Amino acid sequence: MENIKIAVLIRRLYRTGGAEESILKLCEYLSSKGHEIALFSVSDGNVRNDEIPRDVIDKSKKKKVDYFQNKIPMEVFILSKFFESFTRFNKSIKKFNPQLIISQHELGFVGSLLEVPHIHILRDYFYIYDNRLRGSSLVTKPINYLVSYINSFIVRRMLNGSDFIVANSNYVSNKYDRFWDIDSKVIYPLVDTKKYFVENTGENILHVNPSFHKGIDITLKIAERLENWNFIIVGSNPSRKIMNKMMDLPNVDFLGYVENMKEIYRKTRIALMPSRWPEPFGRVPIEAGISGIPTISSGKGGLKESIGSKELIVEKKLPAHYIKKIREVENDYDRYSKIAYENARDKDYLLELKKFDELIKQVK
Repeated sequence: MENIKIAVLIRRLYRTGGAEESILKLCEYLSSKGHEIALFSVSDGNVRNDEIPRDVIDKSKKKKVDYFQNKIPMEVFILSKFFESFTRFNKSIKKFNPQLIISQHELGFVGSLLEVPHIHILRDYFYIYDNRLRGSSLVTKPINYLVSYINSFIVRRMLNGSDFIVANSNYVSNKYDRFWDIDSKVIYPLVDTKKYFVENTGENILHVNPSFHKGIDITLKIAERLENWNFIIVGSNPSRKIMNKMMDLPNVDFLGYVENMKEIYRKTRIALMPSRWPEPFGRVPIEAGISGIPTISSGKGGLKESIGSKELIVEKKLPAHYIKKIREVENDYDRYSKIAYENARDKDYLLELKKFDELIKQVK
């Protein structure tokens, strides 16, 4: 395919999560192929120069938006995000005059309205909800029902207005197929495993994201019982209850938000992902696995795909079951380390980019 102008719509450029890291890696790759890339983002902040080519950074829209998410009903919040993306970027995208648009999250709405080939990436369950009966009064219920109906119309328009839909796991793909009756191509998140590889690993158990839905309470109960193991917790904004619990445990080190996860993996022997909710995918098993660090997981949602082995999945959420699995892994560490490495190697981003190449070739 000849070199073209591609507009990429992304939520934020600072303190990027897995979704942003993946699409930035895609931008870096497309730019290296000679395509002209323009990033459109609703966030502000600095972009690290080593993450994406300079010419891409210079075209990015670094703006900050505070949605007051916890102060308005979810239906209104979702609707506001759709229209905010349209009003913010419609004119500037037209001015850039792209030949292809790649979007994710609510930013796909503006992409689907323009007469340009459009690839939309599904990263989470943002469009799978049913809150139409939320509200306790005769006023709020009808309003929420109406707004939810409008949201459903917009999502349907957005999905139908996309030339290709990409899902980040088979689990997410199947969810959207059942909910919206759409087909999507599965391309796993783009994890540059070289970025996380370390030759020597540590002796700690790692938990990423100290939140309830990530199972931090399970990890802390495990830490209580495994007094001879040291635990590392990374991530932002733990609740006061969780923070107090972490401070009470002498074998738990909370490091907060960490920019360079490679240094964390250098200290890690086993990673834990006792997630309570169905993760869309999960990058930690890939990032850690390339250095032979096994990840023990609940297997919820797309975690079964990112883990790649039933032997590292704990079906029940009881701490005792995780402790049993930790001991099994420790007693046969070399074998589990090899399983983790081979799984990460097989999901390296270069293999997934080949799928993206084939997809872009089909765009007319």
